[in-house]
This record gives sequence, structure tokens and C-alpha cells, in this order.
Amino acid sequence: MTELEIPNSVTTIGEGAFSACPKLVVATIGDGVTSIEQYTFKWCSALSSVTIGKNVTSIGYQAFYECSNLTSLNLSNRVKTIMDFAFSGCTSLTSLEIPNSVTYIGDMAFSNCTGLASVYIPKSLSRIEYDCFNSCTNITSIYVERNTPPSLGEEIEPGVFVDGELVFAAVDKTICILYVPIGSKSAYQSAQYWNEFQNIEEFRSGTCGDSLTWRLNISTGVLSIMGSGPMYNFSSELYVPWHYYNPSISSVSLPDGLTTIGNYVFWGCRKINTINIPKNVSIIGENAFSNCSSLTSVSIPNGVKYIGKGAFFGCISLDSLFIPNSVVNIDNTTFGLCS
Repeated sequence: MTELEIPNSVTTIGEGAFSACPKLVVATIGDGVTSIEQYTFKWCSALSSVTIGKNVTSIGYQAFYECSNLTSLNLSNRVKTIMDFAFSGCTSLTSLEIPNSVTYIGDMAFSNCTGLASVYIPKSLSRIEYDCFNSCTNITSIYVERNTPPSLGEEIEPGVFVDGELVFAAVDKTICILYVPIGSKSAYQSAQYWNEFQNIEEFRSGTCGDSLTWRLNISTGVLSIMGSGPMYNFSSELYVPWHYYNPSISSVSLPDGLTTIGNYVFWGCRKINTINIPKNVSIIGENAFSNCSSLTSVSIPNGVKYIGKGAFFGCISLDSLFIPNSVVNIDNTTFGLCS
């Protein structure tokens, strides 16, 4: 078996149901399933892509243990618990975005994920179990959403934690950059175990769609959009949540699951020189990239149908553009002043 699709009518998958299926490459779990039980995909060494239904709330013990070809992980905002060893040995994972619904991650949950380079820890997670990232030697950036540093280690009694130093023991804290919310740097510099990180920087973040979040690295100007679905539309550039930083934004990363680019979202980002629009985008909103005066290259995929009013207005450095045959509407001001 190389592919698996579980329909929405299925509500339960038994323990170890697909464990040790060595040729399984793609798995899609329908929205009827609420829990992925222990051992479900253990030792599925060829599994590279898994779509987890939006109603799954828990990932069981060793559920994806040693799925060494798993390259990406998209968890819905309903997942609350990730149990021990759930993704241990997933050596091809390079980035990890833990959704802001997760309240518990078990011991060794991501141990031996030696390919991990970046980790995102949400506000909802107040504690991280010891050995959670055991042997994750290649992590170079950790983003933590909480203003108050999460507790690290095993809680042996209320408020008392031990073995916290083991959570990120394999991480080189002289190289790895710890990103924390604006105004909380001093809290992390004084918190036990967190204060071992020698490079702590601040970032801003928030939501820009029902299932989309954004994160801006203040020092580098890199704006990352995460998640899936449509962006919010804004009535003016002044209402875009990162508007204040637009002049300093140097690059933008858009997720594969993005379906629309909202009105005014990148208005006046004068340092951006190239944009790769994901293949699932169908609408580029009004004034979306207006006055991006350094923009020289735009990749518009075949699937975009509408390019809104003033979308690239004032992009004076744009000298060539391919418009695919899927586009059915271009406004008369879309490329205004693109001299």
C-alpha cells in the first residue's frame, strides 16, 4: 500500500492500524476522526506526507514513531495533546509549528528529530516535558509565543520542576537564536534554563486569517505567514497588523495552503524584491503589493483568477511578469505607474 485516504465517515482508527507499512507514502485522515491512537503509523518509514483531519484533538503514544521520511507536519488548531514519543525519529522534519491549541506535549515527543532547524512554541503551552527535544542537534531557531517563559522539565509536585535542562540539552545555545515576544526578553534572560541561550531576540506575531498567523523577526525584517486558507481583507494599509514595520520588511514567506492574498497586506513594503505566490492562491487582493518599489520579480501561479485594483500599483522596479491563462480579471489600475 502506497496511498491511504480515510473518508470523513470514519470516526475511529484502532491502535497500530497502519504500523509497519513500509511503502506507505501519502496518508489523508478525514475530518470524522478525533484521535490518532498509539502506534497508528509507527515504522511507516516511507511516509512523507500526511494530512491530519481538522477535528483531531490528540496524537497518541508513538503514533508516528520513526516515520523518517515525514517532511512536514500540519496540525489543526484543535489538537490539544501530543503524547510521549509521538513523532520521535521523524528525522526529515525541518520545521515544527505547534498550533496554539496544544496544552500538553509528552516526554520525548520530538526526540531524535535530527533534521529540525526551527521550532515554534505557542502561547497555550505552559510547560514542556523533559527530553521533549532530545538529540535534536540542528535546531538553530526557537520561537516562543508566551510572555511568561514556559516551565521546563517534569513537575514532581505543584510548581516544582526537575530535569528542565534536558529539554533542549542537544541544542547549541551559543548558536541557536531564541525569539521571544516584544517586551519579554528580560523575563527569559532571568528564567531558569531559558537563560542558557546566549542569543535572545524579540519578535511580533498575531493572526491574519481565521487559520493564518504571522510572525515578524524585528532584527532581520523577515515576515512569515503560517497556516492555510484566505487572508483577511483590510480596508486600508493602516489596519494591516504589521503596517508599522512595512518599511523594514525585507522578505515575505507565504505558506502552500494560502488561498487568497488580502487587500493592502503588503502595501509599501519597499525592501521586498521578490515574491513567490503559492500555487493554491486564486485571488490577489486590492493594493496587495502596491508601492513595493523594490519588487523586481513576481511568480503568479496558474490558478490565480483575479488580480485586484492597484495590486501592483507603483511597483516601479518590476520589469517583467508572466500572467497565466487562469486569470480572468485585471483592473485598469492593477499595474499603474509600473514604468
